[in-house]
Amino acid sequence: MARVPTRWRLVAGVLLATAGGIGGCAKKIWIEHYPGFYSSDLKVIAVAGFGNDSPYPGAGKIFAEQLVEALRGNGTYEVLAGRELAELRQRSAAGAGAQTLPAEGKLAQVQAILTGAVTTFSATSNQQPKRDPIYAWDRKGRRYIQGYRSYVHTRNEANVSVTAALIRVADGPPLHATASPARWT
Repeated sequence: MARVPTRWRLVAGVLLATAGGIGGCAKKIWIEHYPGFYSSDLKVIAVAGFGNDSPYPGAGKIFAEQLVEALRGNGTYEVLAGRELAELRQRSAAGAGAQTLPAEGKLAQVQAILTGAVTTFSATSNQQPKRDPIYAWDRKGRRYIQGYRSYVHTRNEANVSVTAALIRVADGPPLHATASPARWT
């Protein structure tokens, strides 16, 4: 392997950077779209358990867990939910003590509560056996099928409808509520 002198690497780097600058690659464009209820003051929300009006057992809990995961992944809000929220409530209700002070402080930071109900939840799973050919080449360079690889293709689909409301803790009015159930597939 031939070794490239350091000065040529430097020249190549400068040329690439210059070409990138001329081509417009040096600029970034931030596109932001905020919903109507967004406020930069809203930092901490609690996700209360979602009710379940569907025939699927546990749909409210499943949806709430997925929603919390998405909200935390987004990073816009600090999210208190599930077991963490229940433990904070329990410690705060336990009375005055050294352990309850951090719990009460964390609960006092909550500015809004997100709650709602799952109205429709259906999940289906379909498995289908598949076979893909395994190719090989003969001595003359021609391709032929040597055998098959069998596997099972699984397709999962869920249909979900949810009503939700984001309620301000300070004075109680909803910051936002769904007018009709939001639907996803």
